Amino acid sequence: MAKSKNKRKKKKPASPNQMKPLSPENYIRKISRKLDVLECKINDDWQESGLAVIALVRQKKSGRLVLTSFVVDLKCLGVKNTAYWVDVYNDFYEDWLSKMSEGMDLNMVKIEPNLAYNIIYGAVDYAAAAGFEPQEDYKITKYNLAEQDTLIPESVTFGGEDGKPLFIAGPYDNSQKIMATLQRNLGEGNFHFIAAPF
Repeated sequence: MAKSKNKRKKKKPASPNQMKPLSPENYIRKISRKLDVLECKINDDWQESGLAVIALVRQKKSGRLVLTSFVVDLKCLGVKNTAYWVDVYNDFYEDWLSKMSEGMDLNMVKIEPNLAYNIIYGAVDYAAAAGFEPQEDYKITKYNLAEQDTLIPESVTFGGEDGKPLFIAGPYDNSQKIMATLQRNLGEGNFHFIAAPF
């Protein structure tokens, strides 16, 4: 019997050059923590204001950057906003940092990444106890932080002066929803509220 000439050809495994590049989200999830931290900055008044704006930058071997930013409410809500950029250059980072600092009237200073990790993770845990989840993109940007169980603990204060959550209403906050969450999870007298002047 003649052998069939229509044998299926075995597919060769894709070479590394043919591999589909990771999306920015998957790059951060799978690779970002392996990169060296280039710089970490925070607004110098974060302890007094209770609002920390953090920029964490890691650098790839190519010189391009992975940039993540976090707006963190240490008094009540945890991570209010976070964003990420992958494969940007230093001039993009410097321009973004300058515009963000000027727009929010912040003086950004360098800090050790470990302190930033303690602020972010601590604020997320503190807010969770009152019923608040971090902004949606935190599911991605948290992978640019060191793993929580590897941190060196640092003393960071959360909540108001008495340790109870202090909600300071901002112009973009859904105050009614936030107050309802505090009432439901903590009860009257177990949190404080300040309406921001408009």
